[in-house]
Amino acid sequence: MQRHILATVDGLFYREGIRAVGMDRVIAVAGIAKATLYRHFPNKEALVCAYLLQRHARVLEGMRSAQANRADSPAEQVAALFEWLEGRVGLEAFRGCAFLLALGEYGHSAAVRRIVGEHKAAVRELFAQALGPLGGTAADLPRQLALIYDGALAATSVLREPEAVRLAARTAQLLLDEALRRHAPKPLPM
Repeated sequence: MQRHILATVDGLFYREGIRAVGMDRVIAVAGIAKATLYRHFPNKEALVCAYLLQRHARVLEGMRSAQANRADSPAEQVAALFEWLEGRVGLEAFRGCAFLLALGEYGHSAAVRRIVGEHKAAVRELFAQALGPLGGTAADLPRQLALIYDGALAATSVLREPEAVRLAARTAQLLLDEALRRHAPKPLPM
């Protein structure tokens, strides 16, 4: 039953907004009794947190899956993340980053802020892993790439242009190329 409730709110919260969807609406759309909803989720904050945690797992799984289909080079791994985002942006129902939307609507909740922060840290960690050993030598690079990624998310939710993701990917590639150039082994003097 918990999965059914979360599947219901996943669409409702993302499409219509967390504040716009009350518990009575969740009950009606899910076709459940009030007691059933409150047995699984004692209040709206608990429901919002469960929604975000479920989405967090799904987003990371999608991003990792995109990377798994690419070569292990940092350039390929980073490109895979931006291409995954571009595929999401092209969907008709795309409204932007669910985590930033939740923060904007439910940011008064410390639990929501924590989950959003953990999600953003996990995305940054995906970039760090994509960079491999280069991530350790260019310490700011994973954070810079994650910021570019978040900028692409914000731009596409406002402009509705997938081109913003392609531009962000090219910008990320420039940063990556510069980091590779700076950290390439120096030739031995002859």
